[in-house]
Amino acid sequence: MTRRLEQLDSLRGLAAFSVVIWHWIYLSLPTCLPGREPAVLRSVLLQHDLSPLATLGGVRLLTMSPLRILFAGREAVILFFVLSGFVLSLPLWEARRLDYAPFLIKRVFRIYVPYLGALILAVAGNVFLSTGGLPDMNQWFNASWRTPVQLADVLAHVTLIGVFNDNQFNPAFWSLIHEMRISIAYPLVVLMLRRWPRALWLLPVPLMALGGFLHSRYPWGRLCESIEVLGFFVAGTALARYQDRIAALYHGWSSSRKTLAIALFAGLYTYGWSWVFPAWMLDLGTKYQDIFICLGATGILGLSLASASLYRILMNPAARYLGKISYSLYLTHATVLLGLTYLLRGTPGFFWIYTALTLVVASAFWKLVEDPAIQAGRRLTLREPRERVHVDPERRPLPRFGEIARVFAKGASRGAYPGLRGPDATARETPRSG
Repeated sequence: MTRRLEQLDSLRGLAAFSVVIWHWIYLSLPTCLPGREPAVLRSVLLQHDLSPLATLGGVRLLTMSPLRILFAGREAVILFFVLSGFVLSLPLWEARRLDYAPFLIKRVFRIYVPYLGALILAVAGNVFLSTGGLPDMNQWFNASWRTPVQLADVLAHVTLIGVFNDNQFNPAFWSLIHEMRISIAYPLVVLMLRRWPRALWLLPVPLMALGGFLHSRYPWGRLCESIEVLGFFVAGTALARYQDRIAALYHGWSSSRKTLAIALFAGLYTYGWSWVFPAWMLDLGTKYQDIFICLGATGILGLSLASASLYRILMNPAARYLGKISYSLYLTHATVLLGLTYLLRGTPGFFWIYTALTLVVASAFWKLVEDPAIQAGRRLTLREPRERVHVDPERRPLPRFGEIARVFAKGASRGAYPGLRGPDATARETPRSG
């Protein structure tokens, strides 16, 4: 049985909260932004002309600052995938045999059942709060709740099969498609990696690159993107397999090297986009920068396991509470944001209203949906005690001679038959007189 690493729950909670902030920031971004950042950065870095920075706007400049690590949305989702690969592989790597049915039942009740609850909330918001889009809001906002609810669309979200608009009800649902797909097959992937452990280091980058390349050309229901996400999972598995060695290496470093490692991985995690790394000079898509983000996320995950300072930060009560409700927070925050935007956009203090209500809804959702689903999955996977077979005494079969001999020997060793133990045994137990 593997021990629970509570600091990883806190890390997941902080990452989920960064997604909450990021989606609020997304409401303030202009509609048409693709391709603008590379052109601006070429002008700044190659021509030393700072004037184009003004065209990005204050919000976009904020997202390019070091503060981005506090609300790095897509990066946080990649961290979720790496963390899933880490956590799922821990019990599977050392298991002598694969109990696939209990694994799948727990995973379905852990991921899929709460997702269905969040889907009901999102569909209800689309029915009762949406007016078919807001002309004064950007394209990201109007990608959800724009069309009337159709039964076929709901069924597509329930089955997670085929090509459908996964942003229609909740823009956070896309990642759950990959979580369920990969969770179903991941025990088999781990079994393969156990046979060829070197593949732990060889597979992640090719899988990410191949998945990103294919998804950019063949976006079939995010099927090709699942190949890239599988690379994130395998990276987490590699960290789980060698976490003790990595921790020993980290503890042998000087303070300056530890600080440099933290800065490096934080930088890769925060700035792994095409408009920061040299990929924008080579006209590479942002998908390829997910490789850098994954490296940074894996490094941050490893540091949280090895660093005593990060451990103390992550064990803060607030971080631990966010960790407890992290999945509910991720599932419900976009529904709260979309609904509040239709009802209260332009209201002073909108961010604080949104944040507070999101935490309240996530806490209630964890209490009423997520935690009961997890407990139900655990109960279903408990092995039932064997039923006692009542045998009629008149028809009870006679014991075999071997069974009689074993019972007799066991009783003799406990002193049940003192007259049959011999005079030597009795003499040894007779206390000597003074």
